[in-house]
Amino acid sequence: KSEKQNSTDISAYDLIMKNKERLLSFDEPTRFIFSHSALREGWDNPNVFQICTLKHSQSEDNKRQEIGRGLRISVKCRGEDKGTRMDVAALEDDFFDVNTLTVIASESYESFSKQLQSEVVASLSDRPAILTPDVLVDRVLTNNKGDQFTFNSASATKLIMKFSAKAYIDEDFKITDKLVKAIEEDQVELPAELIPFKTSVCELMQKIHTTANFKASEDGKADNIDISDFKPNANFAKKEFQDLWHKIKVKTVYEVDFSDEELIKNSVLTIDNKLSVKKVIVHITEGEQ
Repeated sequence: KSEKQNSTDISAYDLIMKNKERLLSFDEPTRFIFSHSALREGWDNPNVFQICTLKHSQSEDNKRQEIGRGLRISVKCRGEDKGTRMDVAALEDDFFDVNTLTVIASESYESFSKQLQSEVVASLSDRPAILTPDVLVDRVLTNNKGDQFTFNSASATKLIMKFSAKAYIDEDFKITDKLVKAIEEDQVELPAELIPFKTSVCELMQKIHTTANFKASEDGKADNIDISDFKPNANFAKKEFQDLWHKIKVKTVYEVDFSDEELIKNSVLTIDNKLSVKKVIVHITEGEQ
């Protein structure tokens, strides 16, 4: 319930709506099930890695909103670098393995997911995947002081030759792992004129590398699933989960008690008044040969 509706559990409301950091911490045992509306709007739940839909959705807009909750780059939650975005710079080749959204849904999602990934691929096709002069020429870089640098043919060629000599790009003009590592370690070597714009150059190289390494996900079939992953773990035995489980596991039975006479009477009236039988139309065609 909302606060205006006088929730009977004020502590639960405060925990969810006012103390989200505590709720998301691993030290807090409380867990809850999102309603379908929470996946579309409202409570901003981060780092959703699995979405299991229990209803059939016809609305493509709803699906996009729900899926969008999971299409976010994850954030590290432990260690010295806690809070760091797990992007390409942090994960390199493991980026897509970590940032994977699994959707467990009906077949209605199959065509939708394929279409969505096709749109992503199409949008990425407009972004450069290799470092060629035409990618750089007329591109404007801006540093934190507000200074700007515009590539021309000469400066673009100079940067590419520099990167080629340092093995930052291969013979096909693709960004190499050496450049990615150099960016992470802040050891990228640039022509003198580009040193004041180092951050902008590195961001551009990371975007090109990400585009080149994008891969669409395949459908997860049953033969790819390890059934042992679905066995109850230690959390199943916890009191908090068992209390919840006993509340939601009960099956609901819906019973209807009809009067046979009234049912027959109403059925006859409905058939008499609304039954429409189309006339049989026969077309007879004759021909001679």
